[in-house]
Amino acid sequence: MKKGFTLIELLVVVLIIGILAAVALPQYQAAVAKSRLATLMPIVKSLKDGAEMYRLARGHYPIRTWGFVLDDLDISVPDNCTKSGAGATCGDQSYSLSLSDRTTSTRMLSAQGYDTKAQIGYLMYFDHSNLPGKVYCLARSSNKAAVSACKSMGGTLDGGDINGDWQVCSWTLGGYCNGYVLN
Repeated sequence: MKKGFTLIELLVVVLIIGILAAVALPQYQAAVAKSRLATLMPIVKSLKDGAEMYRLARGHYPIRTWGFVLDDLDISVPDNCTKSGAGATCGDQSYSLSLSDRTTSTRMLSAQGYDTKAQIGYLMYFDHSNLPGKVYCLARSSNKAAVSACKSMGGTLDGGDINGDWQVCSWTLGGYCNGYVLN
């Protein structure tokens, strides 16, 4: 008698492995998106805290038209980042401040970070903005892993685009973004 596996037995094993992979892959992708979100959070928090300290020292937030705003905030960004104006780019991740200028009365003052690879973002409003202290996880709505990561952080879906402020998210991540309130 010959020893070995029949073709049916091998096909059943391959089928079982395929089913397990189909179940595990979305969970893995969500975990990767969540870890990329976790790398955004401390830098965005530093940007917000730096802008708040700037306000305490000078009586107002930095103004967008002043050029390299990050240099004025007394914060450091990772070594692999390239600074530009009120933001920085670090590989797949970008960080920026949404600031008003002297000619507008906009109150959409916030710090945000985006990861283009995971299509996820993190947004913190300043203490003296139109949404003081609000924190959002932003996810490209078509990316199930990013949406799952925002929900796993305790985020609840916000009803819509807050005064167009998520347009930057849409431009950065290449599609419509959903905002998930984290606080």
